[in-house]
Amino acid sequence: MGEHILLRTNLLPTNFDVKVYYDYELKFEPTKGLAAERKDQVLELVEGHTAFAAYAGRVAHDGRQRLLSVSKLPGPFVVNVKLPKQGDQQPLEVSVEFVLKHELDMDVLRRCVFWPSVQKHHSRPIHSRHAAGDTTVKDVDIQPYVSALQLVTQQHARKTGVRIGRDSQTRFFFRELTLHAPINLGGGLEALRGFFMSIRPTYEQVMTNINPGMAPFYVTGSLANAMFESMRENRGLVLQTLEES
Repeated sequence: MGEHILLRTNLLPTNFDVKVYYDYELKFEPTKGLAAERKDQVLELVEGHTAFAAYAGRVAHDGRQRLLSVSKLPGPFVVNVKLPKQGDQQPLEVSVEFVLKHELDMDVLRRCVFWPSVQKHHSRPIHSRHAAGDTTVKDVDIQPYVSALQLVTQQHARKTGVRIGRDSQTRFFFRELTLHAPINLGGGLEALRGFFMSIRPTYEQVMTNINPGMAPFYVTGSLANAMFESMRENRGLVLQTLEES
């Protein structure tokens, strides 16, 4: 009886084994002339620097001001790199200082949220103190732990995709997903597939929320040609938007 249907979910159970994340603030010097995209380039150079070799692959960062590491960095820790000349921007010597802000004991999140598999890591039962109404944890702020997990789970997408938005509203899009079947929108635009991803604490479980989406991008080639083509088809809408922004 009844009809078989296909159910899809966008909430995936997420477990993590890390005991502590070392939470660092990134301080760039000089700050003048360092736009957001240049900070990304600086951090790419830092990750490839010999002074950082022992920690490469063991960190996650937002490309701006925050870095998480599973290993504690020496203190004080400063890495100097040189940004090459880019267009009208001259070569720039940049130093990045790593300032330890927090040591995030992830057991705090485990105890507050709890999932059954955590029992095997402990000799005695751990109960969901939030769900049980334990008033001793009412002032515990789990946001730093949740945001740390979010930064870690987004790291691969940050390195391989195009990022739109910031923090909890970050979305990632990938040209490779439409490489063999481009979605042409006309006017020098094409649609790329991607997703929004965030960490959600739920009852006795941490979940990763993934929502697929699409966004328009200029086609690969001359940006000026693509913009003029878009203007012709949209009667100057793109130019007007750029002038107002």
